[in-house]
Order: sequence, then C-alpha cells, then structure tokens
Amino acid sequence: MRALFVALLLLPSLAQAAPPLYVHKVRVFDGTRAFVGDVVVRDGAIAAVAPSLKPPPGAEVVDGAGRTLLPGLIDAHTHAGDEARTLEQALAFGVTLELDLFGPVEWLKALRQKELSGAATGMADLRGAACWRRCRRGTAPSTASPSRR
Repeated sequence: MRALFVALLLLPSLAQAAPPLYVHKVRVFDGTRAFVGDVVVRDGAIAAVAPSLKPPPGAEVVDGAGRTLLPGLIDAHTHAGDEARTLEQALAFGVTLELDLFGPVEWLKALRQKELSGAATGMADLRGAACWRRCRRGTAPSTASPSRR
C-alpha cells in the first residue's frame, strides 16, 4: 500500500512535458520597439527573449527569418454579438482578447465555459461587461440616474 502511495505522489513529476519551442532570428515587437532575436517558449508561456539564445535541449526549432512575433492585441471595445465567426476573424487579425460591452449574457457564459474546458480554439478570448439587468430608457445601468434605476 505504501509503494502505491509513493508511486501516486511521483506520478505528476513523471508526466512528459511538451518540449520547449525555440524561435530563431525572428523579428520581435514588444509593444515599444522591434528587434531581431531568439525566443524560447516553455509550457505555453514565453520564457526568454534576447538577441541571441541557445536552443534548450530537445526544443522544437522554428526558423523565424522573415517573420514577426508580437504580443496578442486586446480590443477593449467590441460588440461581438453571439457569433463565434466574429472571434475567429478577430484572431486572424492578431486580436487575442475582445472585451464585449453589451453582449448576450447567456452566450457570454456559454462561451466562457467553452474556453475553460479548452474547447474554444481558433478564436479570440472574450470577456463581457454584459448588462446584468434590463436597461431602461436606453441607458446602461452604470450611467442611469438613480431615478431611472
């Protein structure tokens, strides 16, 4: 029984992690400046960026010559509606997160669950500031006067 317990404790450390990704000589834009350099990605996150890096052991190597790497863009004022196609198009143009200011609440909730489960791929993430109660006289709750709430 004790051996089984020890084996279960060690199991997470024995799991194979995805190999790191090494992008060589890519044009990097960091939001302020652009330069040619190398990028290392580990576990889905950028681990290192520098003008010259050595590839980590076992890394998948990508030739970045002629390509540009930039951070995902955030569109802070959208009306995505309730179509996934809108979010797919946003991602195609480099937008990785949209903030929807008045989307359908049920659709926003359903999409969030899809994102959390990992099933929402190939589209920008979406966060919403949905109108959680019925707005009166065409005004949003945050701007309505107390007599209109």
